[in-house]
Order: sequence, then C-alpha cells, then structure tokens
Amino acid sequence: MNDSAALIIASLTTPTFAYDTYRRFLEMFGTVVLGVDPNSYRKIYADMKNKSQSSGIGMPIEDLKCIVEEFKKVADIPQDPWQVIFILFSVLFLLLHHSLFLQASVRNGNSCRVSFLV
Repeated sequence: MNDSAALIIASLTTPTFAYDTYRRFLEMFGTVVLGVDPNSYRKIYADMKNKSQSSGIGMPIEDLKCIVEEFKKVADIPQDPWQVIFILFSVLFLLLHHSLFLQASVRNGNSCRVSFLV
C-alpha cells in the first residue's frame, strides 16, 4: 500500500477506513519485514490516541493522516509497489534459505534449538 492506493481506497470506501488500513500496513511491514522496533509505532499511535481521545476507525481523519505521516518517518518503506514486492521476496528468500539450512543441520545430527516469535 502507498499514498496512491490510500487515495483510491478512500474514494471507494471512506477516508477513515483507507488511512487506518494504511497505518496498519506501515506498522506491520515495518515490524515484520524490516525489523523495526514495534514500540516506535506504538508510541506514535498512543500519543495521537491520547490527543484525540479515540482510536482506529473512530479517530478523526486528520489524526489518522498525521499518524500515517509519522509512521512513514519511522521506516523507509518505498512508495513504488514493485520495490515493496522485491523487498518481500528478498525477505521470503532469506527465510526459506535459513529454514532449509536448519533442516539440513538437524538431518546431519546437529542439534539446534530454534524458537520463533509469532
């Protein structure tokens, strides 16, 4: 998702839905794909939530747009969808490679303990 997609979604649904979705995408992409500390996003969201006394879909559109702009400063998430797809495939490739390496290590008798945070 990017600025253009948010505008299109806003025209098809509501601006509040579009920018809340964009906010969630930026947070998820930043934390899961780029490894950004989730507390960076939580602090921005909590500060705005306290300011506007509402959250998510109930938040005024101006506040949601402000959150989106602040979230975009936290991590450099490209506006070009092809660059986003390239990043996603790169991360997936690295995860697959790492997973195959762990499976090969276990098969060869090397004990390893792996824990995943989900």
